Amino acid sequence: MKLHNTLWYESLMERLAETICTNAKQKNSAKEFVRLIVASLRKAALPDNDLEFAVLCGVISDLFHYRNQINNQTIRLRDFARRFLGLFILHLKKVSDEAWYNEDFITVINSNYKIKEALLSSSQRNMFKITEENCLAEDLNLIEYCNLINESSDSIQLTFLRNLEQTVFKELGYIVKENIQEFVLKFNILLSELDDKRKVPVITDLINYLKAYKNLDSKIEELYESLVELREWCRKNSRSKSFFNIYSLFASENSDDQQDEEPNHHTCDSVMKSQD
Repeated sequence: MKLHNTLWYESLMERLAETICTNAKQKNSAKEFVRLIVASLRKAALPDNDLEFAVLCGVISDLFHYRNQINNQTIRLRDFARRFLGLFILHLKKVSDEAWYNEDFITVINSNYKIKEALLSSSQRNMFKITEENCLAEDLNLIEYCNLINESSDSIQLTFLRNLEQTVFKELGYIVKENIQEFVLKFNILLSELDDKRKVPVITDLINYLKAYKNLDSKIEELYESLVELREWCRKNSRSKSFFNIYSLFASENSDDQQDEEPNHHTCDSVMKSQD
């Protein structure tokens, strides 16, 4: 699927970031981390294609579930960053048409010093044989410090990525899944949380994004039609306190399928077969 500039999924991921990392300073850093990871994945790893819908469904649904799990606890930027990157590693390796390996994510985490700064703890900085004290003693600023981290060997970074993937995989119960109906439920809730002026642009961008999938999957085609109806409702009811429930509409259209359909689960062995 060809790239386009407006990102419906980035808007939803930023909303999740700011409601998971609620500390004022870390909230902005978490949203910036989302933008940096998404930009790196699109530019460095996927120069000609956008991120696949199944991957985005899985990452957004799992991140939404993580938000519910933490139940308003204070979450550090580092914990959010690791969960976010780990989810992308798992879902890209599972469902992407492209072959993904942990080595591919070395470029991602090295694309901006702020990415690695968010991911690493002080003990891991020691693992990279660089400490803040040493940097201060040598009068190195933050950018120079992180540039030194970026020069660490690929083998150390690969070990970090493997451990990160396995940790997040365990936290998911060794199941990685993508389910469009589950995603639609989360999408409806997240959209209702956005500012009114952002709703229609996000819906429009998702409609444009799904055009490439319309003739490939009947459920996506039904979602597409539901989104068109939702956009018209939002335009006509911009000042309404109520909100159009796209999930109810989409679920009713798929009621016959829901009784027999099992979610698209992925077992530990099948995910880990793509380990490096």
